Amino acid sequence: MDDQQNEQAILGLDLLKRCEQMIMDITERGKEFRKAVQTIGGTIYTQEMLANFTSYWSEPNRAKKPKMRWETEKTWSLERRLALWARNNFDDIVVFLTESQRTLAQKKHAFAVSLEPFLEKYGRDTLNAFYRWWTQAENVPNPKMIKWESESHWELSSRLESWVRRNNSKF
Repeated sequence: MDDQQNEQAILGLDLLKRCEQMIMDITERGKEFRKAVQTIGGTIYTQEMLANFTSYWSEPNRAKKPKMRWETEKTWSLERRLALWARNNFDDIVVFLTESQRTLAQKKHAFAVSLEPFLEKYGRDTLNAFYRWWTQAENVPNPKMIKWESESHWELSSRLESWVRRNNSKF
């Protein structure tokens, strides 16, 4: 092999490595995007809706260094895009999980998120104790509900106020 052929072979390998790197990069970014979609939307939206959303927004363009559709947007808020996608529902499918479809872990996560606005007012220790009490699973072989769901009336801020009042009077 002469020098020119050898140089072309090296350049060809370099180009192949760069292409593999770009493909790997977009593959890794795609995995991270799917993970973020599941983290944010997995407790609210159905898997079918999330799959359609991910499929649409992770489509790569044809550039030399490909980007996914969501990466080409000027502004991006995953939470808002998911909400808009669900509201538009172009696929005409069920987009929100029903209570019976949600797992205990998802219900506990949603409950923890609902407590976040009260962190400054009540403090982490109080909210952790409140969370541990009200997220206990029902005492049956295959629990489907957590304690707060069995209450006939539930208003989070009122429950927290009475929780704090009762716990402060114990000391």
